[in-house]
Amino acid sequence: MSFISTLKAVIAFLVLTVLTFSAYVLLSSRPTHFSSMSSNSAALTNIRRLHSNIHRGNVNLQEDDIVDFHSNLAGIPNYTSTVNIETNKYVNLRKEETKVVVNVQNLFLKNITTKYRRFSPGKMRISTYIKTMKGELKRKVDIMIANYDLYNDTPFSSLSSGEMWYVFTHIMKNIGYKQRLPKVINIGVKKSGTTALGFFIGQHPQISHSFGNEVHFFDKPNKFKFGLSYYYARMGFSTEYQIPFEKTPKYFLTKNAPKMIFDNLPKDIKFLLCVRDPVKRAVSEYHHDTELMLRHKKQDLQEAKKRTPEEQGKRFKENYISPEGTVYKNKTVISTSIYSVHFKNWLKKFPRDRFLIVDLGNLAVNTFTELKRIEKFLELETFFTRSMMYKSRMRGSCLKINGAIKCPARSTPGFTNKAQLDSNASKILYDFYRPYNKEFSKLIDEQFDWMNL
Repeated sequence: MSFISTLKAVIAFLVLTVLTFSAYVLLSSRPTHFSSMSSNSAALTNIRRLHSNIHRGNVNLQEDDIVDFHSNLAGIPNYTSTVNIETNKYVNLRKEETKVVVNVQNLFLKNITTKYRRFSPGKMRISTYIKTMKGELKRKVDIMIANYDLYNDTPFSSLSSGEMWYVFTHIMKNIGYKQRLPKVINIGVKKSGTTALGFFIGQHPQISHSFGNEVHFFDKPNKFKFGLSYYYARMGFSTEYQIPFEKTPKYFLTKNAPKMIFDNLPKDIKFLLCVRDPVKRAVSEYHHDTELMLRHKKQDLQEAKKRTPEEQGKRFKENYISPEGTVYKNKTVISTSIYSVHFKNWLKKFPRDRFLIVDLGNLAVNTFTELKRIEKFLELETFFTRSMMYKSRMRGSCLKINGAIKCPARSTPGFTNKAQLDSNASKILYDFYRPYNKEFSKLIDEQFDWMNL
Protein backbone atom coordinates (compact mmCIF):
# COMPACT_ATOMS: atom_id res chain seq x y z
CA MET A 1 0.00 0.00 0.00
CA SER A 2 2.90 2.33 0.73
CA PHE A 3 4.21 1.91 -2.85
CA ILE A 4 0.73 2.57 -4.33
CA SER A 5 0.27 5.69 -2.18
CA THR A 6 3.65 6.97 -3.26
CA LEU A 7 2.83 6.28 -6.94
CA LYS A 8 -0.48 8.19 -6.63
CA ALA A 9 1.32 11.14 -5.05
CA VAL A 10 3.88 11.21 -7.88
CA ILE A 11 1.17 11.06 -10.55
CA ALA A 12 -0.78 13.83 -8.83
CA PHE A 13 2.36 15.96 -8.65
CA LEU A 14 3.09 15.42 -12.36
CA VAL A 15 -0.51 16.29 -13.36
CA LEU A 16 -0.40 19.43 -11.23
CA THR A 17 2.93 20.41 -12.77
CA VAL A 18 1.57 19.96 -16.33
CA LEU A 19 -1.57 21.98 -15.54
CA THR A 20 0.46 24.75 -13.90
CA PHE A 21 2.82 24.94 -16.87
CA SER A 22 -0.13 24.97 -19.33
CA ALA A 23 -1.79 27.76 -17.42
CA TYR A 24 1.47 29.71 -17.40
CA VAL A 25 1.88 29.32 -21.17
CA LEU A 26 -1.75 30.30 -21.78
CA LEU A 27 -1.56 33.40 -19.61
CA SER A 28 1.82 34.36 -21.05
CA SER A 29 0.37 34.30 -24.59
CA ARG A 30 -2.58 36.44 -23.53
CA PRO A 31 -2.51 40.12 -24.60
CA THR A 32 -0.96 42.33 -21.95
CA HIS A 33 -1.52 45.73 -23.50
CA PHE A 34 -3.52 46.90 -20.53
CA SER A 35 -1.26 45.66 -17.71
CA SER A 36 0.52 49.00 -17.50
CA MET A 37 -2.77 50.64 -16.60
CA SER A 38 -3.20 48.90 -13.24
CA SER A 39 -2.17 52.09 -11.50
CA ASN A 40 -4.54 54.24 -13.50
CA SER A 41 -7.63 54.69 -11.34
CA ALA A 42 -9.59 56.32 -14.16
CA ALA A 43 -8.97 53.32 -16.41
CA LEU A 44 -9.91 50.91 -13.64
CA THR A 45 -13.16 52.84 -13.13
CA ASN A 46 -13.92 52.56 -16.84
CA ILE A 47 -13.21 48.83 -16.74
CA ARG A 48 -15.56 48.23 -13.83
CA ARG A 49 -18.23 50.44 -15.42
CA LEU A 50 -17.98 48.48 -18.67
CA HIS A 51 -18.10 45.16 -16.82
CA SER A 52 -21.20 46.31 -14.93
CA ASN A 53 -22.92 47.64 -18.04
CA ILE A 54 -22.30 44.43 -19.94
CA HIS A 55 -23.87 42.25 -17.28
CA ARG A 56 -26.80 44.62 -16.83
CA GLY A 57 -27.47 44.49 -20.54
CA ASN A 58 -26.74 48.19 -21.02
CA VAL A 59 -24.11 47.52 -23.68
CA ASN A 60 -25.07 45.40 -26.67
CA LEU A 61 -22.11 43.00 -26.49
CA GLN A 62 -22.09 39.21 -26.70
CA GLU A 63 -20.21 36.66 -24.60
CA ASP A 64 -17.19 36.54 -26.91
CA ASP A 65 -16.77 40.28 -26.47
CA ILE A 66 -16.85 39.93 -22.67
CA VAL A 67 -14.17 37.23 -22.92
CA ASP A 68 -12.12 39.59 -25.08
CA PHE A 69 -12.18 42.29 -22.46
CA HIS A 70 -11.47 39.96 -19.55
CA SER A 71 -8.54 38.36 -21.35
CA ASN A 72 -7.00 41.77 -22.01
CA LEU A 73 -7.56 42.98 -18.47
CA ALA A 74 -5.95 40.00 -16.75
CA GLY A 75 -2.91 42.04 -15.72
CA ILE A 76 -4.83 44.40 -13.46
CA PRO A 77 -4.59 43.38 -9.76
CA ASN A 78 -7.74 42.22 -7.96
CA TYR A 79 -9.75 42.35 -11.17
CA THR A 80 -9.36 38.85 -12.59
CA SER A 81 -10.34 37.38 -9.25
CA THR A 82 -13.88 38.56 -9.93
CA VAL A 83 -13.98 36.84 -13.30
CA ASN A 84 -15.00 33.22 -13.59
CA ILE A 85 -14.54 32.23 -17.23
CA GLU A 86 -13.10 28.86 -18.28
CA THR A 87 -9.62 29.18 -19.78
CA ASN A 88 -10.57 27.22 -22.89
CA LYS A 89 -12.83 30.09 -23.96
CA TYR A 90 -9.75 32.25 -24.46
CA VAL A 91 -8.53 29.77 -27.06
CA ASN A 92 -11.90 29.82 -28.82
CA LEU A 93 -12.09 33.58 -29.33
CA ARG A 94 -13.51 34.39 -32.73
CA LYS A 95 -10.77 35.53 -35.09
CA GLU A 96 -12.85 38.43 -36.33
CA GLU A 97 -13.34 39.89 -32.85
CA THR A 98 -9.69 39.37 -31.95
CA LYS A 99 -8.68 41.24 -35.11
CA VAL A 100 -10.97 44.13 -34.21
CA VAL A 101 -9.42 44.48 -30.74
CA VAL A 102 -5.85 44.27 -32.04
CA ASN A 103 -6.57 46.85 -34.72
CA VAL A 104 -8.07 49.32 -32.29
CA GLN A 105 -5.17 48.89 -29.88
CA ASN A 106 -2.70 49.69 -32.63
CA LEU A 107 -4.80 52.59 -33.85
CA PHE A 108 -5.26 54.39 -30.55
CA LEU A 109 -1.95 53.75 -28.77
CA LYS A 110 -0.99 57.35 -29.50
CA ASN A 111 -2.91 60.35 -28.24
CA ILE A 112 -5.24 60.58 -31.22
CA THR A 113 -7.50 63.19 -29.62
CA THR A 114 -4.98 65.92 -30.31
CA LYS A 115 -6.41 65.90 -33.84
CA TYR A 116 -9.65 67.60 -34.83
CA ARG A 117 -11.90 67.07 -37.84
CA ARG A 118 -13.90 69.90 -39.38
CA PHE A 119 -17.57 69.80 -40.27
CA SER A 120 -18.61 67.63 -37.34
CA PRO A 121 -22.35 66.87 -37.44
CA GLY A 122 -22.38 67.47 -33.67
CA LYS A 123 -21.97 65.25 -30.60
CA MET A 124 -25.68 64.54 -30.28
CA ARG A 125 -26.02 63.40 -33.89
CA ILE A 126 -22.94 61.21 -33.60
CA SER A 127 -24.26 59.63 -30.39
CA THR A 128 -27.70 59.10 -31.94
CA TYR A 129 -26.09 57.56 -35.03
CA ILE A 130 -24.20 55.07 -32.84
CA LYS A 131 -27.32 54.19 -30.84
CA THR A 132 -29.28 53.38 -33.99
CA MET A 133 -26.64 50.98 -35.32
CA LYS A 134 -27.62 47.33 -35.49
CA GLY A 135 -26.12 43.86 -35.11
CA GLU A 136 -22.44 43.20 -35.73
CA LEU A 137 -21.65 46.79 -36.59
CA LYS A 138 -23.03 48.02 -33.26
CA ARG A 139 -21.06 45.40 -31.34
CA LYS A 140 -17.79 46.26 -33.05
CA VAL A 141 -18.21 49.98 -32.51
CA ASP A 142 -19.03 49.39 -28.82
CA ILE A 143 -15.83 47.35 -28.45
CA MET A 144 -13.69 50.00 -30.08
CA ILE A 145 -15.12 52.90 -28.10
CA ALA A 146 -14.66 50.97 -24.85
CA ASN A 147 -11.05 50.22 -25.77
CA TYR A 148 -10.55 53.86 -26.69
CA ASP A 149 -11.76 54.90 -23.23
CA LEU A 150 -9.16 52.59 -21.65
CA TYR A 151 -6.30 54.14 -23.61
CA ASN A 152 -7.17 57.80 -23.14
CA ASP A 153 -7.64 60.09 -20.16
CA THR A 154 -10.65 61.77 -21.81
CA PRO A 155 -13.52 59.33 -22.48
CA PHE A 156 -15.05 59.28 -25.95
CA SER A 157 -18.29 60.83 -24.69
CA SER A 158 -16.39 63.79 -23.20
CA LEU A 159 -14.46 64.73 -26.34
CA SER A 160 -15.17 67.98 -28.13
CA SER A 161 -17.35 67.76 -31.22
CA GLY A 162 -14.44 67.89 -33.67
CA GLU A 163 -12.33 65.41 -31.68
CA MET A 164 -15.23 62.97 -31.34
CA TRP A 165 -15.83 63.25 -35.07
CA TYR A 166 -12.16 62.54 -35.81
CA VAL A 167 -12.03 59.49 -33.54
CA PHE A 168 -15.37 58.11 -34.72
CA THR A 169 -14.53 58.38 -38.42
CA HIS A 170 -11.30 56.50 -37.77
CA ILE A 171 -13.16 53.83 -35.83
CA MET A 172 -15.53 53.32 -38.75
CA LYS A 173 -12.71 53.28 -41.30
CA ASN A 174 -10.88 50.66 -39.25
CA ILE A 175 -13.80 48.23 -39.58
CA GLY A 176 -14.42 48.81 -43.27
CA TYR A 177 -16.93 51.68 -43.30
CA LYS A 178 -16.43 55.10 -44.79
CA GLN A 179 -18.45 58.09 -45.94
CA ARG A 180 -19.33 58.01 -49.62
CA LEU A 181 -21.22 60.29 -51.95
CA PRO A 182 -24.92 59.39 -52.21
CA LYS A 183 -26.21 57.07 -54.90
CA VAL A 184 -29.83 58.06 -54.29
CA ILE A 185 -31.42 61.32 -53.15
CA ASN A 186 -34.99 61.98 -52.07
CA ILE A 187 -35.42 65.42 -53.67
CA GLY A 188 -38.96 66.21 -52.48
CA VAL A 189 -41.66 67.30 -52.45
CA LYS A 190 -42.14 68.91 -49.04
CA LYS A 191 -45.17 67.58 -47.10
CA SER A 192 -45.56 64.67 -49.51
CA GLY A 193 -44.28 61.82 -47.34
CA THR A 194 -40.54 62.41 -47.62
CA THR A 195 -39.99 61.81 -43.89
CA ALA A 196 -42.00 58.58 -43.95
CA LEU A 197 -40.25 57.33 -47.06
CA GLY A 198 -36.83 58.13 -45.59
CA PHE A 199 -37.78 56.18 -42.46
CA PHE A 200 -39.01 53.13 -44.38
CA ILE A 201 -36.06 52.71 -46.72
CA GLY A 202 -33.68 53.57 -43.90
CA GLN A 203 -34.66 50.25 -42.30
CA HIS A 204 -33.22 48.37 -45.26
CA PRO A 205 -29.75 47.00 -44.34
CA GLN A 206 -28.32 48.12 -47.68
CA ILE A 207 -29.29 51.75 -47.18
CA SER A 208 -26.93 54.11 -45.37
CA HIS A 209 -28.84 57.22 -44.25
CA SER A 210 -27.14 60.60 -43.99
CA PHE A 211 -26.49 62.34 -40.68
CA GLY A 212 -29.59 64.26 -39.70
CA ASN A 213 -32.91 64.37 -41.48
CA GLU A 214 -31.98 66.82 -44.27
CA VAL A 215 -28.57 67.87 -45.62
CA HIS A 216 -29.36 71.06 -47.64
CA PHE A 217 -26.06 71.06 -49.51
CA PHE A 218 -27.29 71.90 -53.01
CA ASP A 219 -29.89 74.49 -51.99
CA LYS A 220 -27.93 76.59 -49.48
CA PRO A 221 -24.92 78.56 -50.81
CA ASN A 222 -23.50 78.98 -47.29
CA LYS A 223 -23.03 75.18 -47.16
CA PHE A 224 -22.12 74.56 -50.79
CA LYS A 225 -19.21 77.00 -50.51
CA PHE A 226 -17.39 74.53 -48.23
CA GLY A 227 -17.19 72.06 -51.10
CA LEU A 228 -17.59 68.30 -51.20
CA SER A 229 -15.60 67.89 -47.98
CA TYR A 230 -18.59 69.27 -46.13
CA TYR A 231 -21.00 67.06 -48.10
CA TYR A 232 -18.94 63.94 -47.42
CA ALA A 233 -19.03 64.80 -43.72
CA ARG A 234 -22.83 64.69 -43.75
CA MET A 235 -23.05 61.25 -45.33
CA GLY A 236 -23.63 58.11 -43.30
CA PHE A 237 -20.99 55.39 -43.11
CA SER A 238 -21.29 52.53 -45.57
CA THR A 239 -19.49 49.58 -47.08
CA GLU A 240 -19.01 49.28 -50.83
CA TYR A 241 -22.11 47.05 -50.93
CA GLN A 242 -24.42 49.67 -49.40
CA ILE A 243 -26.21 52.62 -50.97
CA PRO A 244 -25.61 56.05 -49.39
CA PHE A 245 -28.86 58.02 -49.19
CA GLU A 246 -29.83 61.58 -48.36
CA LYS A 247 -33.05 63.57 -48.32
CA THR A 248 -33.59 67.27 -48.90
CA PRO A 249 -37.04 68.20 -50.28
CA LYS A 250 -35.91 71.75 -51.08
CA TYR A 251 -33.75 70.41 -53.93
CA PHE A 252 -36.84 69.89 -56.08
CA LEU A 253 -37.58 73.63 -56.03
CA THR A 254 -33.99 74.87 -56.33
CA LYS A 255 -33.35 75.94 -59.91
CA ASN A 256 -29.59 75.22 -59.91
CA ALA A 257 -29.77 71.97 -57.93
CA PRO A 258 -29.96 69.63 -60.97
CA LYS A 259 -26.85 71.17 -62.54
CA MET A 260 -24.94 71.22 -59.25
CA ILE A 261 -25.74 67.55 -58.62
CA PHE A 262 -24.90 66.63 -62.22
CA ASP A 263 -21.52 68.37 -61.94
CA ASN A 264 -20.54 67.00 -58.52
CA LEU A 265 -22.08 63.57 -57.95
CA PRO A 266 -21.75 60.18 -59.70
CA LYS A 267 -23.43 60.13 -63.11
CA ASP A 268 -25.50 57.05 -62.24
CA ILE A 269 -27.23 58.72 -59.29
CA LYS A 270 -30.96 58.00 -58.83
CA PHE A 271 -33.76 60.08 -57.35
CA LEU A 272 -36.90 59.47 -55.35
CA LEU A 273 -39.64 62.06 -55.82
CA CYS A 274 -42.60 62.08 -53.44
CA VAL A 275 -45.80 63.80 -54.58
CA ARG A 276 -49.42 64.04 -53.44
CA ASP A 277 -52.71 65.81 -54.16
CA PRO A 278 -51.40 69.37 -54.74
CA VAL A 279 -54.21 71.06 -52.79
CA LYS A 280 -53.78 68.80 -49.76
CA ARG A 281 -50.03 69.30 -49.98
CA ALA A 282 -50.41 73.11 -49.96
CA VAL A 283 -52.76 72.99 -46.95
CA SER A 284 -50.33 70.69 -45.14
CA GLU A 285 -47.38 73.00 -45.79
CA TYR A 286 -49.38 75.99 -44.56
CA HIS A 287 -50.21 74.04 -41.38
CA HIS A 288 -46.57 73.03 -40.91
CA ASP A 289 -45.13 76.51 -41.46
CA THR A 290 -47.74 78.14 -39.24
CA GLU A 291 -46.90 75.86 -36.34
CA LEU A 292 -43.18 76.49 -36.75
CA MET A 293 -43.79 80.23 -36.43
CA LEU A 294 -46.02 79.76 -33.40
CA ARG A 295 -43.62 77.62 -31.37
CA HIS A 296 -41.96 80.55 -29.61
CA LYS A 297 -44.99 82.83 -29.42
CA LYS A 298 -46.95 81.48 -26.46
CA GLN A 299 -49.76 84.03 -26.57
CA ASP A 300 -50.33 83.63 -30.30
CA LEU A 301 -50.08 79.86 -29.88
CA GLN A 302 -52.90 79.74 -27.35
CA GLU A 303 -55.10 81.77 -29.68
CA ALA A 304 -54.21 79.54 -32.65
CA LYS A 305 -55.15 76.40 -30.72
CA LYS A 306 -58.68 77.74 -30.33
CA ARG A 307 -59.27 78.16 -34.06
CA THR A 308 -61.58 75.64 -35.70
CA PRO A 309 -60.63 73.90 -38.96
CA GLU A 310 -63.08 76.19 -40.77
CA GLU A 311 -61.44 79.28 -39.29
CA GLN A 312 -58.04 77.98 -40.36
CA GLY A 313 -59.44 77.36 -43.83
CA LYS A 314 -60.64 80.96 -44.03
CA ARG A 315 -57.17 82.22 -43.08
CA PHE A 316 -55.61 79.99 -45.76
CA LYS A 317 -57.99 81.38 -48.38
CA GLU A 318 -57.20 84.97 -47.40
CA ASN A 319 -53.47 84.29 -47.75
CA TYR A 320 -53.47 82.46 -51.09
CA ILE A 321 -56.63 83.39 -53.04
CA SER A 322 -57.57 86.93 -53.97
CA PRO A 323 -61.13 88.27 -53.39
CA GLU A 324 -61.61 87.98 -57.17
CA GLY A 325 -60.74 84.28 -57.07
CA THR A 326 -57.19 84.44 -58.42
CA VAL A 327 -54.65 82.04 -56.92
CA TYR A 328 -51.38 83.66 -55.82
CA LYS A 329 -49.20 81.28 -57.81
CA ASN A 330 -45.89 82.93 -56.87
CA LYS A 331 -46.29 82.19 -53.17
CA THR A 332 -44.15 79.21 -52.19
CA VAL A 333 -46.99 77.21 -50.61
CA ILE A 334 -48.84 77.35 -53.95
CA SER A 335 -45.91 77.15 -56.38
CA THR A 336 -44.36 74.10 -54.71
CA SER A 337 -47.38 72.03 -55.80
CA ILE A 338 -46.86 72.94 -59.47
CA TYR A 339 -44.90 69.74 -60.02
CA SER A 340 -44.61 69.91 -63.82
CA VAL A 341 -42.69 73.19 -63.84
CA HIS A 342 -40.07 71.97 -61.36
CA PHE A 343 -39.78 68.51 -62.88
CA LYS A 344 -39.08 69.87 -66.36
CA ASN A 345 -36.08 71.64 -64.85
CA TRP A 346 -34.73 68.28 -63.61
CA LEU A 347 -35.31 66.58 -66.94
CA LYS A 348 -32.89 69.05 -68.54
CA LYS A 349 -30.03 67.24 -66.77
CA PHE A 350 -31.30 63.74 -66.01
CA PRO A 351 -33.37 61.22 -68.01
CA ARG A 352 -36.81 60.15 -66.78
CA ASP A 353 -35.63 56.66 -65.82
CA ARG A 354 -33.47 58.10 -63.02
CA PHE A 355 -36.60 59.08 -61.08
CA LEU A 356 -39.04 56.93 -59.13
CA ILE A 357 -42.25 58.84 -58.43
CA VAL A 358 -43.90 57.86 -55.13
CA ASP A 359 -47.43 59.07 -54.43
CA LEU A 360 -48.16 59.61 -50.74
CA GLY A 361 -51.65 58.17 -51.08
CA ASN A 362 -50.24 54.92 -52.47
CA LEU A 363 -47.46 54.82 -49.87
CA ALA A 364 -49.97 55.20 -47.02
CA VAL A 365 -52.47 52.62 -48.32
CA ASN A 366 -50.22 50.16 -50.18
CA THR A 367 -47.00 50.50 -48.19
CA PHE A 368 -45.68 47.03 -49.01
CA THR A 369 -46.21 47.43 -52.76
CA GLU A 370 -44.47 50.80 -52.80
CA LEU A 371 -41.51 49.53 -50.78
CA LYS A 372 -41.07 46.63 -53.19
CA ARG A 373 -41.09 49.11 -56.09
CA ILE A 374 -38.33 51.04 -54.36
CA GLU A 375 -36.30 47.87 -53.77
CA LYS A 376 -36.53 47.06 -57.47
CA PHE A 377 -35.73 50.61 -58.60
CA LEU A 378 -32.64 50.83 -56.37
CA GLU A 379 -31.65 47.21 -57.16
CA LEU A 380 -31.67 46.28 -53.48
CA GLU A 381 -31.78 42.78 -52.09
CA THR A 382 -35.19 41.60 -50.91
CA PHE A 383 -35.83 42.76 -47.36
CA PHE A 384 -39.39 44.02 -46.86
CA THR A 385 -42.10 41.39 -46.34
CA ARG A 386 -45.84 41.62 -45.84
CA SER A 387 -45.46 40.38 -42.28
CA MET A 388 -43.49 43.56 -41.49
CA MET A 389 -46.40 45.83 -42.39
CA TYR A 390 -48.26 47.23 -39.40
CA LYS A 391 -51.11 49.76 -39.29
CA SER A 392 -51.39 52.02 -36.26
CA ARG A 393 -54.59 53.93 -35.59
CA MET A 394 -52.58 56.90 -34.36
CA ARG A 395 -49.48 56.75 -36.56
CA GLY A 396 -50.64 55.12 -39.77
CA SER A 397 -48.25 52.82 -41.66
CA CYS A 398 -45.47 51.35 -39.51
CA LEU A 399 -43.04 48.43 -39.64
CA LYS A 400 -42.76 45.47 -37.30
CA ILE A 401 -39.17 44.23 -37.28
CA ASN A 402 -37.92 41.56 -34.87
CA GLY A 403 -41.00 42.06 -32.72
CA ALA A 404 -40.50 45.82 -32.38
CA ILE A 405 -42.97 48.25 -33.95
CA LYS A 406 -41.31 51.25 -35.56
CA CYS A 407 -43.20 54.23 -37.00
CA PRO A 408 -42.11 57.30 -38.97
CA ALA A 409 -41.62 60.48 -36.97
CA ARG A 410 -44.19 63.23 -37.25
CA SER A 411 -42.94 66.07 -39.43
CA THR A 412 -45.56 68.47 -38.01
CA PRO A 413 -46.38 68.50 -34.25
CA GLY A 414 -50.11 69.02 -34.88
CA PHE A 415 -51.02 71.19 -31.90
CA THR A 416 -53.41 73.29 -34.02
CA ASN A 417 -56.26 72.29 -36.33
CA LYS A 418 -55.46 71.83 -39.99
CA ALA A 419 -57.29 74.15 -42.38
CA GLN A 420 -60.52 72.85 -43.88
CA LEU A 421 -61.30 74.65 -47.12
CA ASP A 422 -64.83 75.59 -48.13
CA SER A 423 -66.18 74.25 -51.42
CA ASN A 424 -65.49 77.50 -53.28
CA ALA A 425 -61.82 77.66 -52.25
CA SER A 426 -61.34 73.96 -53.07
CA LYS A 427 -62.84 74.40 -56.55
CA ILE A 428 -60.65 77.41 -57.30
CA LEU A 429 -57.50 75.55 -56.28
CA TYR A 430 -58.30 72.30 -58.11
CA ASP A 431 -59.17 74.26 -61.26
CA PHE A 432 -55.85 76.08 -60.94
CA TYR A 433 -53.76 72.90 -60.57
CA ARG A 434 -55.58 70.73 -63.13
CA PRO A 435 -53.59 71.74 -66.26
CA TYR A 436 -50.31 71.42 -64.38
CA ASN A 437 -51.34 67.98 -63.12
CA LYS A 438 -52.10 66.80 -66.66
CA GLU A 439 -48.74 68.09 -67.87
CA PHE A 440 -46.97 66.33 -65.00
CA SER A 441 -48.81 63.09 -65.81
CA LYS A 442 -47.46 63.21 -69.37
CA LEU A 443 -43.94 63.94 -68.20
CA ILE A 444 -43.81 60.96 -65.85
CA ASP A 445 -46.12 58.71 -67.91
CA GLU A 446 -48.12 57.86 -64.79
CA GLN A 447 -51.60 58.67 -63.51
CA PHE A 448 -52.61 59.26 -59.92
CA ASP A 449 -56.14 59.62 -58.51
CA TRP A 450 -55.84 63.36 -57.87
CA MET A 451 -54.63 64.32 -61.32
CA ASN A 452 -58.09 64.92 -62.80
CA LEU A 453 -59.82 66.40 -59.78
